[in-house]
Amino acid sequence: MRRSLLACVVLSIAALALPMSANASVEQSMVDSINAVRAEHGVAPVQHAPRLSRSCSAYAKRMLKSRRWAHANSTRVAGFRGVAEILARTPRRTAPGPVIRMWLNSAVHRKVLLGNRYRHVGVGTKTGRMGGKRTTLWVVRFAR
Repeated sequence: MRRSLLACVVLSIAALALPMSANASVEQSMVDSINAVRAEHGVAPVQHAPRLSRSCSAYAKRMLKSRRWAHANSTRVAGFRGVAEILARTPRRTAPGPVIRMWLNSAVHRKVLLGNRYRHVGVGTKTGRMGGKRTTLWVVRFAR
């Protein structure tokens, strides 16, 4: 028992030392959480698509810069079809769990999150000021 606990601590510390940006780890955590929820509901996992994530991050940045929080007029991303977008806005950077629960409680967002036609996912987050308050924007795009 003691050895396995020590191994977990060592692995956790080693994971913290990985050269990964804070956004990348938060985004990967969201992808992992999305796939865990999909598995709980008997839906196949989605694969992380870096190109989709770049488009999500760019859109989150654009929303902060323009101070306008809304779905994109066009969610076309080269190489993908059938792109669906879900957004969230939180007062601070948070773990994916509360954001996913929020989406699951909305019929429209739940349909996208658990949609079995999607095979790819991209995640982008940006934190800044919007409406005079510190805000984290989440942009998640699913695609076939």
